[in-house]
Amino acid sequence: MRDSRCSESMKRGLGAVALALAVSGAATAHARETLTLRVNDGFAEPGGLAAVVIRTYATKPISQGQLCFRARSVDRAAQAKPFAAAAGAAGEVFSALEGVKVFAKKKDALSVASLEAEASGQTIVVEFSSVSSSINKTDGPLAVVYFRVSPDVSPGDEYLIDIDLANTLVFDSAGAAIRLAPRNGRLRIRHPSDPYEAEAEGDKIAPGERAELGVETFEPVAMASGQIGFTYDPAVASGTPKVKMRRRHGKRKLTVDRSMPGLVFVTFRSPNNSWNMVPGEILTVKLPTSRSVAVGTRSRVGIDASLTFFVAPSGEILPYEFERGSIRFRKGDGGGDDGNDD
Repeated sequence: MRDSRCSESMKRGLGAVALALAVSGAATAHARETLTLRVNDGFAEPGGLAAVVIRTYATKPISQGQLCFRARSVDRAAQAKPFAAAAGAAGEVFSALEGVKVFAKKKDALSVASLEAEASGQTIVVEFSSVSSSINKTDGPLAVVYFRVSPDVSPGDEYLIDIDLANTLVFDSAGAAIRLAPRNGRLRIRHPSDPYEAEAEGDKIAPGERAELGVETFEPVAMASGQIGFTYDPAVASGTPKVKMRRRHGKRKLTVDRSMPGLVFVTFRSPNNSWNMVPGEILTVKLPTSRSVAVGTRSRVGIDASLTFFVAPSGEILPYEFERGSIRFRKGDGGGDDGNDD
């Protein structure tokens, strides 16, 4: 059964005409290609700020749409439990909606978001539109929604943020509904004294393909400056890696040193202390690989802790711990999945 909050909002708000047509079955035919819609995993502390980041794996212009999510607690046996219906009741991970931002290349995105507690659990709805149809026209995060985490949650708790596909619709520049493949995310509650986490993102590819690697963060923690030493095995490379720090994660000025094989060394500063307020893949490394690498090879990538640090706006070094990843070489197209270590 459809959630009333999601289904009712399909008939109003941004893009009301197209969304209503879609619900009635009169909308333009689905676009042929399937677009993966992913909710990034995240961390937060009790009473802290959490960012739910939504991204895709392909640049396909979007004109308007609605995203609908549900938040559910996960017990130790990995079985979902619905939230209580009343706002502020035990088990609700979010106590307030703090803001939403949808990214468009032409900077003309309009968006609204809501957080509701119902019998079936907490429901998040994001509605958006762009006159230029430039949402998702370039790679990177599609949207971010900020929440205040309830102070009543406990370190070690986990919450599933799953996409309600039946009530989620996005349209391309021609008005066709885009077929979506959902990938749900999890929010984990950490102890306030625990360090933040950053992860070296790996990839699964065939030998000779380009590996998309990077550094991923999981919490909106402002950074004024810092440096990153990203490592890989030069034996699997066939050329010099390309490096990006996308502006959607904040304002930054950077310098890149790729002179040492197997190391990408980046220094950066954020003039307005906004870097990493949109967490996610804050550093992207695109590495061409050799066709001679044997299928089945697992090649490590990592973040060198001796070369990496992040500075808070206060001037203090932020406490971070780093996790390694890997490039896994296999036959055929790896499909863009990451090769992070568990």
